[in-house]
Amino acid sequence: MLIEVVGLSKYFGGLAALNDVNINVKSNELLGIIGPNGAGKTTFFNVLSGFTKPNKGRVIYSGQDITDLRPDRIARLGIYRTFQRISVFGELTVTENLIIGGHAKAKTKLMDDLFYTARCRKYESAVREKAADIACFLGLEKLFSQRAGTLSYGNQKLLSLGVTLMGEPNTLFLDEPAAGMNSAETNHLMSLIRKLKKDNITIVVVEHDMKFIMNICERIVVLDFGLVIAEGTPDEISRNEDVIRVYIGTKGHKNVGN
Repeated sequence: MLIEVVGLSKYFGGLAALNDVNINVKSNELLGIIGPNGAGKTTFFNVLSGFTKPNKGRVIYSGQDITDLRPDRIARLGIYRTFQRISVFGELTVTENLIIGGHAKAKTKLMDDLFYTARCRKYESAVREKAADIACFLGLEKLFSQRAGTLSYGNQKLLSLGVTLMGEPNTLFLDEPAAGMNSAETNHLMSLIRKLKKDNITIVVVEHDMKFIMNICERIVVLDFGLVIAEGTPDEISRNEDVIRVYIGTKGHKNVGN
């Protein structure tokens, strides 16, 4: 098991954002996390990525307890996340944003940077080449020199993903990756996520778009008021009465995955 979440609880005042949550994630799995607003989905991501400390419980990653590690230490293990809000530098170009993301894996030393040594020049060249490769992967190669702030909303979301990919993650937490995208952009994103999985990247997705989750995830966990109320395949979740009642509504099974 790649990730083991054991008895995870997080309280804000008297409110339980997470309440004794137990979730396992297999290596190279594509897992979806769904639930109504306030279910605890983003808090769950914040705890797993080190931005929020739980009141109780542990997070085990590849056999190592990472519960109390800082976000930068967690990132060094290959665990990266995106955020609901776009996180790009609008005044910088696509290239420059991606290069900044590449510095998370910087292997040069201070003296290399100060004197711009051959080692530093070689590293810089490699990062630029990698940035070009990721831009092509995302479909942003024609926008390489364009300022990020002038991109469409959907392309800014893709660029945010690209900045994350520059860190060479082996595990990705995607928080509402399709939010605000149109149908064509969403389909493109789904294609990219499938390609990332083929590259042996473990992916956990929080998303409100049920069609997106049902079409792309192998397994789905449902949260409600900080509790895990169901987990299973998309087909199992689409027929689960508890899920239909608290998340989908009471109009019937046609609402799920359509």
